[in-house]
Amino acid sequence: MKTTIKYDRNLPYNNLPLLPPPDNKILTVEILQAVNKANKALAELKGVAQTLPNQGMLINTLALREAKASTEIENIFITDDELYKALTADNEQTLKGSAKEVLRYRDGLWKGYKLLKKPEGFTIKLIIEVYRKIQQTTDGIRPPQASTVIKKRGSGHLGGTVIYTPPRGEKVIEQKSL
Repeated sequence: MKTTIKYDRNLPYNNLPLLPPPDNKILTVEILQAVNKANKALAELKGVAQTLPNQGMLINTLALREAKASTEIENIFITDDELYKALTADNEQTLKGSAKEVLRYRDGLWKGYKLLKKPEGFTIKLIIEVYRKIQQTTDGIRPPQASTVIKKRGSGHLGGTVIYTPPRGEKVIEQKSL
């Protein structure tokens, strides 16, 4: 059953659901079947990966592919050739544009993974640390007066239209993660 959320894209969407979602919302038959299928696929991958002389190469490649896909959501595109050339760069300071963004996402992914292994688990602090790693900033959660919006890129008739206005303010985010 798919639900559609209706909201004004020009206003902050502060009506986010609480985290984590209740079990009855996420533990459906479809989800459990998908988890079972994924578990079988991971077991098969584990068996095949054990035949590789360097399993780290597989893991690093998967992280890189995820970073590339994540940046494409934000209209940041790079070819595989450009990406692998960037990996061999002598100095991160020489990286520019899309390559730099993708490699920052990859670094953020690994930072998040390491933080998730800590006893605290998934926290607001973790989200901020990953964000800081990706953006190379010391910023935290946007203040309530910040008017950030996500717009559609491009020059077509939909170019520049607001797609989403994220929640504003630390209090809203904290309330949603209790």
